[in-house]
Amino acid sequence: MTIAEIMTNRTVEGFSIGEHGVCSMNLSGGISLTQESLLRYVGSGVFISAEDHLQQFGLPAPYDAEQDIRGRIVGKVIRRVEIARDTGDLTLTLDDGRVELICTSAGYEAYQVDGPDHLLVVGRGGNGEISEPDAPAKNRRVGQ
Repeated sequence: MTIAEIMTNRTVEGFSIGEHGVCSMNLSGGISLTQESLLRYVGSGVFISAEDHLQQFGLPAPYDAEQDIRGRIVGKVIRRVEIARDTGDLTLTLDDGRVELICTSAGYEAYQVDGPDHLLVVGRGGNGEISEPDAPAKNRRVGQ
């Protein structure tokens, strides 16, 4: 089973930005996606970076990127999933925008997909190779 098969047609049920900018996305079917590099939302003339969360930028109050991204993706369905073979970047295309997870290190585990039956897929940039699980297996860890 590929990452595209795991995530396509899933509904985004939750989104949060935690400590140190770690973002988490909950999807229907018990699938979760966690990123530890750069996440951004792009759509309809809007570009929102998770790195801007709680930055003030001369505004009257800090910018709430979590709320802004959440409002644009929760309840939406992932229509297409793409992985850049040369970088490992992950793009989730929704009906009216996309979420991009950008690998900022060639060796660091940039994102993880967790699911039922101990499914764990780890995305890593820079090697140009994609490895995905054949089937969910207990304690399986797959680099891509």
